[in-house]
Amino acid sequence: MSVLDDPHRLAALEASGLLDKDVLGRLTHLTYSAVMITGADASQINVLGDVTQHTIAQHPGPRRAPIPVEASACYRVIQQNATIAVVDAAHDPDACDLPWAQDFRGYLGTPVCYDDEPIGSICVVSVKPREWRHHDELALEGLARLVSLSVELNRG
Repeated sequence: MSVLDDPHRLAALEASGLLDKDVLGRLTHLTYSAVMITGADASQINVLGDVTQHTIAQHPGPRRAPIPVEASACYRVIQQNATIAVVDAAHDPDACDLPWAQDFRGYLGTPVCYDDEPIGSICVVSVKPREWRHHDELALEGLARLVSLSVELNRG
């Protein structure tokens, strides 16, 4: 069984309500904050089901259509339940084959949890290769806790 198929993780995703509710207004400001704090080009909050990644908030722009988890860098965040930093996706062995690796080179993502289960991530990307600073990681991890808290406070 892969981490994506974990029944506890999938139950937490279902209980979070993130796939059923319109959370755009509640969480988009956190993606804006992620861009402003880190100086990245874009940010997303994504949740991962067993086969599909759903973008629930994004700055800039409207939410993207769901994509297969195989095309997602956020899968590694869920798989490792840890912050993942990619300096240059075009030269990273785990990211170079992802469809977005030529458009966005730098990636920093950290888990979003519900009931202590990793259900998604908040991430930032840059169009150029990027050495992420320690305070970028700490800021994104703090924003991930705010996302998790917001979701848990709005359960049901």
